[in-house]
Amino acid sequence: MPAQHLFKALADPTRREILRLLRDGSLPAGDIAEHFPITRASLSHHFNLLKQAELVRPARRGQHIVYSLHTRVEAYIEGRAHAAAGESDGYSGRLTAAIMGPALAAGSLLLMWLIPVISPRGFRTDSFQSVVNVIQVVLVAFMVGMGGIILAAGFGHELSVGTIVPIATGLLFIVLGNYMGKIRKNFFIGIRTPWTLASDEVWALPHRFGGYLFVIAGALLMVTPLIGLGIEVVVGASLFAGLGPVVYSFIAYRRIEGFGPDEDTLEEVPHD
Repeated sequence: MPAQHLFKALADPTRREILRLLRDGSLPAGDIAEHFPITRASLSHHFNLLKQAELVRPARRGQHIVYSLHTRVEAYIEGRAHAAAGESDGYSGRLTAAIMGPALAAGSLLLMWLIPVISPRGFRTDSFQSVVNVIQVVLVAFMVGMGGIILAAGFGHELSVGTIVPIATGLLFIVLGNYMGKIRKNFFIGIRTPWTLASDEVWALPHRFGGYLFVIAGALLMVTPLIGLGIEVVVGASLFAGLGPVVYSFIAYRRIEGFGPDEDTLEEVPHD
């Protein structure tokens, strides 16, 4: 099931209210219609979107169409009921959601603070510390923002998560992509492969290439909820943005440095 179908189905308050009504059991379409001051055609449209997202199941009983929650939705509701009774349901609680964002942000801040301190000579971040600072601010803001969205949704606030998350993630990718080409050789930030760390020239090329890929992937993420791109396109673009520079670093090293023996290990051939 494409994720955009689920996000679209849950984005409308009428469809969420239909799901709430069905929590107590199956209902005929006519009984559901009595709860909404809308036309039968509009209600049928809502039903179709809920079916497309695999949230409800229709069944004909005589002259009536009866709707019920999909099996996995019922399993989720049952799990939440167990959670309310203090039993484990496999989902994190509101306290965990509240702590997650700030904890990740604090961890990122600590790591960014340690990097200049523990970096060895020749791989220090002093020459591009301003870039490190920008990356730090962007990552922390993103994690805090995502934590806030998760917490707000957990407390029942109506947020279009299916729109906000892809757009925010896409913006993160675009910002990182614009700064990727300014990252200098180090052990902690950037595309750190054996081939980029072995050559300053090889280090630069994949980072410029990766910057372009990150911007493209970010743009795709941002337009996904607006034009209905499949989640497969987004995942593919993200994987290509992450793996493309790694592959390119190998190609660049083979072209620039080569894989012959080190010069200092070549033995001089004795003359007769």
